[in-house]
Amino acid sequence: MSRLKFLTSLRLLIWRGRSQSRPIRLKSGEELGDKLYESEVKSAINGRPFIPLDKLDALLVEDAIKSELSAAGVRGSSSAPLLEYISKHARKIFAILVMIEETRIIEDMAVSGLRDADLPLGVDRDEKPGGIVRSYNHASDSLNLETKWLVFQKLRRRPVTMFCEFQWRLLAPKIVQNEFDRFIHVESPLPFLPPASGIQGKVIFSHHSKVHKAEIHEAHIQCVSMMILCPIRAKD
Repeated sequence: MSRLKFLTSLRLLIWRGRSQSRPIRLKSGEELGDKLYESEVKSAINGRPFIPLDKLDALLVEDAIKSELSAAGVRGSSSAPLLEYISKHARKIFAILVMIEETRIIEDMAVSGLRDADLPLGVDRDEKPGGIVRSYNHASDSLNLETKWLVFQKLRRRPVTMFCEFQWRLLAPKIVQNEFDRFIHVESPLPFLPPASGIQGKVIFSHHSKVHKAEIHEAHIQCVSMMILCPIRAKD
């Protein structure tokens, strides 16, 4: 499995923390899963869809979480410990389950101790029968053999596969000040948008890389850049 290494050269930097998002209240008849899909943005560099962090924060308000839990028939839909688990430790996990229509298993996820920090996940097919879901090692494209998330054995193979595929939509990285050299899993969407209106974006190719002119999504960076030169090169 290859990974991407990106280097950003910023022309103009303004230090700024991530701003708070206004809550998005669902109207009558609207479903959280549909709103999550509608919030997706396509990466201007690798074309993969991602849900910006500010949209996730705006949609996953307590009322929306409770409503989704109730609709899915979760017994503890108003349980304070469950709501705290989702809000503080499993916002991305909850969003993934909503999108693949498996919200009902969120209580089992809480009991298992699985958290957003344990993502991304992959299936270890060397374990029989059917494989075992494990976390990837941090800063590595290999699975951590010391992790074993047996909660996924409660799901059929298709939902497990969907979870592992959909997780990437919630895993576009946040780029922090002075962190311009970093390895990212090949499946991860890069949170870059086309240049602002009036700036002509282009791709320049060389022997070992290609250079994109793009902007980092505001919700994914603590430095707001007006123009970014981003060489992308694959590393095996």
